[in-house]
Amino acid sequence: MTEGKCPSCGAPVAFAAGTGSVVVCDSCQAVVARTDRGLESHAKVAALVDTDSPLQVGVQGTHEKKGFRVIGRLQRSNGTSTWDEWALHFEDGRDGWLSESEGTWRLLFEDGKPRVEDLKVMPGSLLVLGGRRHVVEEVGLAEVVSGEGELPRGFAVGVAASFVETSAAGGALGYLEQLPGEPPALFLGREVRLGELGLDLSALPPTRRQVKLQDARCTECNGPLEFRAPDLAQRVACPYCGALLDCSTGKLQMLQQLAKPSPSAIPLGQKGTLFGVEWTVLARLRRSCKVDGVRYGWHEYLLWQREAGFRWLMEANAHWTFLEPISAGDVTGTGVLSAEYKGRTFKLFQKVTARTDAVMGECYWQVAEGDATKASEFVAPPHALNQELTDGEVSWTFSTYLEPSEVKAAFSPRPLFSPEGIAPSQPNPVSPGQLRNVAWALAACGVVLAIHMFLSSLGPDSARLYAHSWTPAGAPGSPESMVFSEPFILPRDGKLSVEGWARGMSNSWGALEVDVVDAENRVTAAVFESEHYSGVDDEGTWVEASSTGAEVFPVMPAGTYQVRLVPNWEAGRPAPEFSVVVASAGPRFLWVFLAWVLLLALPVLRYVRHAMFESARWAESSTGYAR
Repeated sequence: MTEGKCPSCGAPVAFAAGTGSVVVCDSCQAVVARTDRGLESHAKVAALVDTDSPLQVGVQGTHEKKGFRVIGRLQRSNGTSTWDEWALHFEDGRDGWLSESEGTWRLLFEDGKPRVEDLKVMPGSLLVLGGRRHVVEEVGLAEVVSGEGELPRGFAVGVAASFVETSAAGGALGYLEQLPGEPPALFLGREVRLGELGLDLSALPPTRRQVKLQDARCTECNGPLEFRAPDLAQRVACPYCGALLDCSTGKLQMLQQLAKPSPSAIPLGQKGTLFGVEWTVLARLRRSCKVDGVRYGWHEYLLWQREAGFRWLMEANAHWTFLEPISAGDVTGTGVLSAEYKGRTFKLFQKVTARTDAVMGECYWQVAEGDATKASEFVAPPHALNQELTDGEVSWTFSTYLEPSEVKAAFSPRPLFSPEGIAPSQPNPVSPGQLRNVAWALAACGVVLAIHMFLSSLGPDSARLYAHSWTPAGAPGSPESMVFSEPFILPRDGKLSVEGWARGMSNSWGALEVDVVDAENRVTAAVFESEHYSGVDDEGTWVEASSTGAEVFPVMPAGTYQVRLVPNWEAGRPAPEFSVVVASAGPRFLWVFLAWVLLLALPVLRYVRHAMFESARWAESSTGYAR
């Protein structure tokens, strides 16, 4: 341990970690640097701002079985918010940084020098850091405004440093930083939970900001403000007068007057359980977008749980979705019309500019009326990916569609309205079991075909029972022209196929009536007509000829039958040659076809309903195409 006196005020200072280059004097806030010439005093830092961090210098913990101690803290500001970065010194000699952003803790270690070009990127850009694909989440400028304790590397107070925050798949994180005139630095790490770090925070007192906001009242109407997460709140909107107040420093400051809040479907402060976690409703935002000159609005409820962090519950046209933040690095294959997450493809549904119209409750970021972001929604029902993009930041959320009954059961809110229209990520009600129904229908069609083939195998499809050809004598239709067959036997119940025709006609016609008579003189009749005409006109030679084909009689019982043939033709013309063939017919495929139609009717109907639902869904898309 290196000890000495502060060159500025004379108070004792110590470099406990042994690797630190500067320490902030507790007495005068001067930055004391350790050099070869001894201790030197640099510029003083401002007093620490009351932030949301539960940590303190001196707290001990473990990471990957290596012990560490919190030796110092930096406070940074980007002009709109202030956050803490805690310096850690590990027992194996390493130094690390632990920071918190919107309830997410990040542990980073310095890992080489990146290219200067890597800091000249835009949100959503891709970088390769440490051999991994990273997505740029945020770019900007930040300066050190205060600090305490021992710090493992030098820093410049009041000088804005360029920074780039990135993420990769699996929770990996990157942070690039460059001070003016200095080479850039690269830090790599991952998201962590405080519970993973073995920190004992139970003995720590609440932050001063918690105490200051415990009994706060609105500066405009003096109404009591009930803070449910005072150590995290950055902005609060008064539920009585609508005043938007800044509370990031523990003191309330008027920012802008919002419209008086309207009744909420879920009251602020309401607790409810979704996905096994009990959430508290901290805030409600009314947001909107304009499409083709029409403004569409929705509500977003901010949910919070100390261990799980923040989530969102969105309501649009009485449709509800649950949104959770995800790393931009976990979203891959981002294209013009699709994005991929955990191996699933999400199709672009809409791209709009989302505007914040009203705020109610307490928020963890510097929200203001009129804030606008570029929002894109990619859907794969019942889920969706939502991207919000500003000039300096890109963020992603993963949403799950909820039935109104689930929301009501979780939060017991006021009576909910019935959903209107179709939500982008609403599951298609026809989808469940659709493929299963199609599979069963196809299987049934196969069974019907197998039965048909089995019945056909019991005997030939066509066994000729009687055939005859003759040129009749006498007048058309007279007894002399008729023919009676010899009796023949139909060996088993089945169908009869009868075919008749006439030949040898010239500009004439012929008709043959076939009567099948059983032993009890019951008649089953069929008539077959043929014709043949030809001639010459202005267009040349022409021919018109036709003949009816076979007819299948219904199932007839086995027994003895006889055929009576009655020919007819045009009087005064030569008699044509008539022919007839009677045969036993196997099972008709027509019945198989009809059975298939009946079996497939329901799956086809379900498919049509499914297609109509999807058509209605994508008709609301701003992309101009359907799926």
